[in-house]
Amino acid sequence: MAQRYFAVTTPGLEDALLEELRAFKIKKPKVLQGGVEFQSTSRGLYQVLRQSRIVHRLYLRVDEFRARDGIELYNKTRRYEWERLISGGEEEERSKVHVRSVVHRSGIGGSGEAVDRVADGLRDHFSQELKIHPPDIIRTDRAFQRKKDEGSALTLMARVIEDRCELNLEMAGRALHQRGWRDETGAAPLRESLAAALLSLAGWSEEEPLIDPMCGSGTFVIEAARRRRNLEPRLWSPSDYGALSLVNANRESFDEAAVEPVVLEDAPPLIGADRDEDVLEKARRNAARAEILDDVTLLHREVADLVPAHDVPGLVICNPPYGERLERSGAIKELLEVFASGKMPGWRLGILLPRDFDLTTAVFPMEERARLTNGGLPVTFWIGTSNP
Repeated sequence: MAQRYFAVTTPGLEDALLEELRAFKIKKPKVLQGGVEFQSTSRGLYQVLRQSRIVHRLYLRVDEFRARDGIELYNKTRRYEWERLISGGEEEERSKVHVRSVVHRSGIGGSGEAVDRVADGLRDHFSQELKIHPPDIIRTDRAFQRKKDEGSALTLMARVIEDRCELNLEMAGRALHQRGWRDETGAAPLRESLAAALLSLAGWSEEEPLIDPMCGSGTFVIEAARRRRNLEPRLWSPSDYGALSLVNANRESFDEAAVEPVVLEDAPPLIGADRDEDVLEKARRNAARAEILDDVTLLHREVADLVPAHDVPGLVICNPPYGERLERSGAIKELLEVFASGKMPGWRLGILLPRDFDLTTAVFPMEERARLTNGGLPVTFWIGTSNP
């Protein structure tokens, strides 16, 4: 039976996520602010969990109702047939459930009260309605961060806006952008799922070369290398996915959603460069953890020394460090001048910059492709193509 899910992404990247999700076994996709809602059986769910590179979080839509105060929230949470999804009873069989909430403009006192009402309703459904021991329930707040070693524990999110409440179960043990290989970062780190979305928006294909002239800890080139090899985005074990601890989990379908790695013969280069040798060492260690160190080239090099890496045109993409350092370094000006000089005919250039950094009058023509936020800062993704 198909169920309803919501895949979360950074606002501004919904269309990129939609395009990716169309490759999976989903139905009735609908773009909403901050993500895409869709319907799917377990087969499509597991494909998204194991193969999506852009989705940040994935939720099962459990229930939706009107709740004008805490009592109504408790009663309607308690009435839901939670045993269809979550286990109670004997200690070794109980689900472990974190309860969180977000409350805006509601008669409910705040997120703390909402957590208590939902947790109490979940508990009492099992203890009072079913007369069995409830799941292990952990009440958390908005600052809560799941630990990497918590395995397949579930997170129940109550989202209350005015008098409407949504109850959602998170399908992964933690945020899906946490690939498992990036233990070290440089300045202005880019979320891995955001890097994957920008590669998609830039139209990069696996048969093209790619250069990141300000690669930092290597996020763009590592994401590109794992995508080229058709490796799963995350270095996770099955126990890391909360969806497999649901009562209706299907491990066979989950295993079938795995992908087969590929090797491209004579693949064009994937090059990351940076002027900081220390941060390049971080990139090398990250690439080794990501199991693609032999697939990338990491160079200690200035932006002005950028040269074509292959006879076939490809993509130059970067997320430069923001703030005064960006203005002082002149790196963006140097990069634009390289493209304006005609040294890289047919190559595309993609740059993620703060919203107030205007490229409309730049020496090399750039067009705005997307507006979003990175680390809470409004940014714009720009794209340009050098004349062949």
